[in-house]
Amino acid sequence: MTADVLTVDLDVPYAEIAALLAEHRINAVPVLDDLRRLAGIVTEGDLLRRVEFLGEPADATHLLERPSRRAAREKARAAVARQLMTVPAVTVSPDAAVADAARLMADRNIKQLPVVDRQGRLVGIVARRNLLAVFKRADADIRAEIVESILRRALHLEPDAVTVDVRDGVVTLSGMVRQASKAQIAVRLAEAVTGVTAVLDHIRFELDDERAGRPAGEPGEGSGPLLVVGVDGSDGGREALSWAVAHAADVGGSVLAVAAWHWLEDDLSTTLEVDERQHLSDMLAREVEALPARQRAAVPLRTKTVRGRPAEVLCAESAGAALLVLGRHGHSRARAARAGSVSEECIRRAPCPVVVVPRPHHEPAAAAKAPAGPG
Repeated sequence: MTADVLTVDLDVPYAEIAALLAEHRINAVPVLDDLRRLAGIVTEGDLLRRVEFLGEPADATHLLERPSRRAAREKARAAVARQLMTVPAVTVSPDAAVADAARLMADRNIKQLPVVDRQGRLVGIVARRNLLAVFKRADADIRAEIVESILRRALHLEPDAVTVDVRDGVVTLSGMVRQASKAQIAVRLAEAVTGVTAVLDHIRFELDDERAGRPAGEPGEGSGPLLVVGVDGSDGGREALSWAVAHAADVGGSVLAVAAWHWLEDDLSTTLEVDERQHLSDMLAREVEALPARQRAAVPLRTKTVRGRPAEVLCAESAGAALLVLGRHGHSRARAARAGSVSEECIRRAPCPVVVVPRPHHEPAAAAKAPAGPG
C-alpha cells in the first residue's frame, strides 16, 4: 500500500477535489470525518456525474427513473465532498492477503482500495499498480522464502533434499523426498508465495503414501491419508481448513476438524463447559458449511470439540494422521491460552508432519472473541 495518502475533509468543495486529482494524477481521494476516520471516497466517476448531466435543469425529475440513476443525478448536483463521496467505501485491512485485495478490486471494479485499521482510521491506500508490483519481487527473495518458510519450517526437509530455482517468478522444484504427499504440499505452498507466477514440479519420491492401502479412485475415511486441521473461527483457521480439504480431495483422504479450548482453573464450571462446547460445535458447523459444496461432497469430513490446551489436543488427535494442518493466526477467548505458540509447539511435538499455511490473513474484529485454537 501507499502510506502517505492525500485526503480531504467532508466540506472540501468540488472544484478543489477535481484540482487535487488532476494535480497529483490520482483517480480517487479518501474523505475523513472530524475524528480522522474514513467517511467515504470520492472517485473520478463521482466527479464525472456533473459532466454526465451537464445542461439538464437543476430541478429535472423523471418519474420512471431507476434509483441508481436518480442517485447519480443527485450526485451531479453535489457541491462538497460529503455529497460527492461514495458511501460506504470498500476497504481492506492492513493484514489482508494481496490476492484477497486483488479479488475484491476486480469484483467491485474499483481502482483504489483504502486500507483501514479496526477503529476505521485510514492507514494507507492500495492501487492496482501496488498489486502488480508484488509480481516484480526479486527471484532471490522468492527462493529464500520457499526454502526457509516452506521446505525447512513447514516440511522439515533437509537443505539439500529439494532444489529451488526461480527465474522471472517461475519456480522449479526438483530433488528427492521420502513421501509423495510432501512433494505435493511443497508445490501447493510454493504456488501461494507472493510473486510466484508458476511452479514446475520435478520432485521425485520414494513412497506413494497418498495411495497406500486405498483402491484407486475411491476416497474414503480410513482408506486414505487422514488430515487433522485446527479450526478456531479465525481467517487463519478457515484458510487451514480450506487447504486441508482441497489437499484431501487431491489425495483421496479424509479430514478431521478439531476445535479446542482451555480455561483457567478458577473459570471452570459445568455451565461454562456446556456453553463453550456448544459454541465450538456451532463454529465448526459454520466453517464446514462455508466450504464449497463440491469440496464437502468429495471429502469425508468430521468435526470434534475437545477441552484442553490446544497444542496438546492437536498433537494427540493427530496420532496416526498423515498431516496436521494449522493456520498462521488464531485468537483465544480464554485467558489461559494464547494461540501464537500453538504452531511452534505442534511443530516440536506432533507425531506427524505439520503444515502451517504460510500466507498471512486478516482477523476481523468480530473474530477476536473466537475460541482458543491453533495459531
